[in-house]
Amino acid sequence: MMFIGREKELIKLNAEYNSGKASLVMVYGRRRVGKTELLRKFSAGKDVLWFTAFEGNPSLVLSAFSEAVSDFCHEQGIPGGFAFPDILSLLKVVFDLAKEKHFAFVIDELPYLAKSFPEVCSILQMLVDANKSSGKLMVVLSGSSRSFMEHQLLDKESPLYGRRDLSIKLRPFTFKETFQLLGNMYSLDKAFDIWAITGGIPLYIERFMRFDSIWECIEEEFIPDDGYFNIEMQSIFLMEFSDPANYSSAVSLISSGTNKVSIIASKMNTSTANISAILNRLNEVGIVEKRYSFNSSARKPIWTIVDPFIRFFSLMGFRERRVGQERFDSLFPSFLGKRFEELCRESLPLVLKDKAVDICSSWWGGNPITHTEEEIDIVATLSDGTLLFGECKYTSYPINQSILTKLMSRSELASNSQSKSFILFSKAGFDSSIQANTSAILVTAYRLFEMLIG
Repeated sequence: MMFIGREKELIKLNAEYNSGKASLVMVYGRRRVGKTELLRKFSAGKDVLWFTAFEGNPSLVLSAFSEAVSDFCHEQGIPGGFAFPDILSLLKVVFDLAKEKHFAFVIDELPYLAKSFPEVCSILQMLVDANKSSGKLMVVLSGSSRSFMEHQLLDKESPLYGRRDLSIKLRPFTFKETFQLLGNMYSLDKAFDIWAITGGIPLYIERFMRFDSIWECIEEEFIPDDGYFNIEMQSIFLMEFSDPANYSSAVSLISSGTNKVSIIASKMNTSTANISAILNRLNEVGIVEKRYSFNSSARKPIWTIVDPFIRFFSLMGFRERRVGQERFDSLFPSFLGKRFEELCRESLPLVLKDKAVDICSSWWGGNPITHTEEEIDIVATLSDGTLLFGECKYTSYPINQSILTKLMSRSELASNSQSKSFILFSKAGFDSSIQANTSAILVTAYRLFEMLIG
């Protein structure tokens, strides 16, 4: 995979290594986000003992780990092979080696190692403490299980809590980095489509690059039982949850618009307490999020899927085997519209340039006159006290005056502030009347994409 967008993380890793001191580094992030690629780039030209853990019989795991230690020792000119009786003996030898020589010790997919040897974190804590002043070992712990890495390593209850010298949470690619990875193969709008589906996960982006169209990728990689993305979706839930079916069902309901605890509980025929526990767990691993209407404590929060790939997979109904091109064609535009809305909110500081954004959210609430629910895509508090209201349209129709009029009317429901301004984002641009007669900020999708990659 082309190395893109991880320069800052690489600089931090190199600085830690070049210090020559004993240190503990944690690298974590979503599955397939590029942790191993980053660490391999870091390892190039350095003395590194590397072990990638796997799920399996503890004896087999220990044997493979022993072989990795033996190979490293052979490379360093240290004679003899090793067959360790337990994980403690193995780790003690590694730390002892570092009393004389500085090197990096990478354990990739640590959660799998901890599954075979639950005591491994406590052992590492003991050895890190014992060798902090006299050793020269840079220990790098990496893993894809967000619940394990964030709660069993970074949590206050973890044996290794407070001992890390550096932690790197690797995030998905931005739109700019996605466009760079795609190179000259795709236009800006096609790059947006792929970024929207993949959520900026590098390996997912590369899978799409094998096909001439998005639908062709869906036919080959999403729909078949053995398709790459079908298996990937199952793996995500199996990695994080002991009973993935209930979690997957909750996500499917949220994707279909059922976003309140009581309704989800009713449809799953279980208690609200159980659903709350499921949703909180999904939130912990970055799949869903509880959201509140802007400046409205009276409105109950709603749950929404924040992992773009999981949202796309669930919305299209791949798990229920009910997708076809007709269904895809009808649902994909609304999916892209939601992702465009999110991108517009995230990009607001870039678009406004000279105006600082203090808070940016969305708003929903009841209209007392029409007795209907209303929504506003963007509501932002600017540093000068102005409230900015925005509408985002990723459709083939230009925005006209009626869209702005409706936005202005809805803004009265959200706030009685006298200091308001308006912004409109549109894929298809704006008709001539609104361009000539408005003080609202007008931004085309193409212009936004240009700003993001510029």
